[in-house]
Amino acid sequence: MPKITCGQINQGHPDTLNGFDNIIGRSARMREIFSKIKSIADKDILVLIGGESGTGKELVAQAIHNHSHRKNAPYIKVNCAAIPDTLIESELFGHEKGAFTGAHQRKIGKFELANNGTLFLDEIGDMALATQSKVLRIIQEREFERLGGLKPVKVNVRIITATHRDLVTEVAQKRFREDLFFRINVVSLSLPPLRERRDDIALLAGFFIEKFCGKFNKPIKRIAPEVIEAFAGYNWPGNVRELQNVIESAVAIEENETITFKSLPYPILTDSNIHLYGRRKSDKNARTVVGEGEFHGGARAGLDDFSFSPASSGAGTNTSGAAGTFSSIAGVDEAVGVLIANGLSYDEIEKKIIACALKKAKGKQLAAARLLSMGRGEMQYKVKKYKIDASAL
Repeated sequence: MPKITCGQINQGHPDTLNGFDNIIGRSARMREIFSKIKSIADKDILVLIGGESGTGKELVAQAIHNHSHRKNAPYIKVNCAAIPDTLIESELFGHEKGAFTGAHQRKIGKFELANNGTLFLDEIGDMALATQSKVLRIIQEREFERLGGLKPVKVNVRIITATHRDLVTEVAQKRFREDLFFRINVVSLSLPPLRERRDDIALLAGFFIEKFCGKFNKPIKRIAPEVIEAFAGYNWPGNVRELQNVIESAVAIEENETITFKSLPYPILTDSNIHLYGRRKSDKNARTVVGEGEFHGGARAGLDDFSFSPASSGAGTNTSGAAGTFSSIAGVDEAVGVLIANGLSYDEIEKKIIACALKKAKGKQLAAARLLSMGRGEMQYKVKKYKIDASAL
């Protein structure tokens, strides 16, 4: 595999072989996204951008604005998930002096600030239902009142929205207004996670190396081929944002010209570097006896990595060795069957597994990640996703 070096990324042009505007990518999925952006950018049409956290939704919204006839007008961003429900209406619509306790002067809201330009409502799926109804009215009537105001304020704003949530499910669960969903979902852009555009990983890595070489004034010129290969085999739960963070950390740490595994902030576990951080399943000298069975450490340990002894108290019996081993595969099947029979969803089962691993690891995420044979980044993502408080376990 060729080395990725600095200087290989075309920059400064809106449309290159390696990307569009400030979005890096040349995979088929991304070329399709670029084509849609160019088709809709200069049309005053509502756009809903979907995709997991870290996939680049904000960059897409910015690109749409940059290539529209409103490009010289204001571009205002609002993260709906970051503003408390008690403050979001004031942030969006503004307020008059004396509208509420502490309102000592008039405040202009984001809709008004974005007049004649573009308003990007990021994470609209996290917006409270009461606020959703007011946003719907603005879309329909192009006017609103400031909090405490009596006169309507007319605005000419293009609205772009984004969310990591499945809004169809949110509507079905009555957490998102159906009428607002149909209003904002005129054109839908769904950004692929990084694991579904692996052809872009090396390109993105090279781009970020060049970016952070300049930031830290480092002499780094390339990424070792085996690291790029490992990157291609990793699932990147944090998507492009996680890759950027990994490269930033590696560039800051590395003093030589090549980023190697030792430069990485945490191990990207693959067959090519498992010898640095763990044991291969095939390594016969790396077996650790646990209870009555044996665990073969490795990058992707699963049920096949355990050797089970015959049940001493009948098939399906669960023995409680040092690692909580099962005496037979039937015992594992029975345990999973009980969880499903009790109505637990996949996410609920996974949450329990993550919590158990953290408890066994005394709250240390890296140790818990190694117990489950996942990367620390993936463990951090799961802990955040399920809102697990390791200190309470």
